[in-house]
Amino acid sequence: AMDLFLELEAARAAEVLSTPSPALHSLVIILLTLAVIILACRVWPAAYFQHELLWTVAPREVERFRIRNLILPTEALDFGAPPTSTAKQNLPAPPPPSVVQRVVQATTANLVRSSERAVAVNPHKWLFRSTSPAAFDCTPLLVFVNRTSGGRQGQTAMSQLRNLLSPHQVVDLGQGHSAEDALQSFRSVGRFRVLVCGGDGTVGWVLSLLDSASLEYTPPVAIMPLGTGNDLARALGWGGGRQPGRGMVSVLEEVDRAQVTLLDRWRVCIKDARAPRQLGQLASSRKPAPREVVM
Repeated sequence: AMDLFLELEAARAAEVLSTPSPALHSLVIILLTLAVIILACRVWPAAYFQHELLWTVAPREVERFRIRNLILPTEALDFGAPPTSTAKQNLPAPPPPSVVQRVVQATTANLVRSSERAVAVNPHKWLFRSTSPAAFDCTPLLVFVNRTSGGRQGQTAMSQLRNLLSPHQVVDLGQGHSAEDALQSFRSVGRFRVLVCGGDGTVGWVLSLLDSASLEYTPPVAIMPLGTGNDLARALGWGGGRQPGRGMVSVLEEVDRAQVTLLDRWRVCIKDARAPRQLGQLASSRKPAPREVVM
């Protein structure tokens, strides 16, 4: 009986040792998971996690990342500010200025302040530094917005575009010569794209502006239809107007993926569109001929 009891106890102990406890099983799984995470962090670069784990970033930064190729990097812009030196030099104190020198200094200071205010008012005068690290793999978008198109749609679109892109690349066509200044600044960028937010008249005006600028590179032009007719935008596949509920980021992504289509532009000159009988009456009455009309 004693031998049978000992055999039963030995079999029970072996069964207990062969069956692991749930706590030990969970601990082993946790340790293996931590080991895999540490190994992944050592093998893969940190940039991979910065690009892929977008759920850890703010929503606006996620949207800007999706259209990162269209954003004009502010770090690569040079507004012409002269370099200043902060090094202290042991120089003797200058003599007190005379009355004439004080007047000249005050006038110079006023001119400097007025030029600084002009730069602040017009943010579209700058020089793009292509050697900047921020300019790598960048094809920025130059946006022209007509605020008067489509009611208040132009104003709303301009606010959204300036929030997503850089304010230096979104131009309000109602502000003087901002369009010409921005186009001349983008001349230093090299390769860029253009987005026109407005109707057919706005698109035609921007195309004429590009022709008169005589750029070395002809940028492709996309359209965000905000007018009443939008015939050109509809013919090129951009639709007849803003779709309700569609976000601005999806529109910019479509601009980024769009294919280039060649468009012929004609210059029509109408000298006289009257019928021959009317022309004879005009000649007999000796009235002045109608003026030439260029479209």
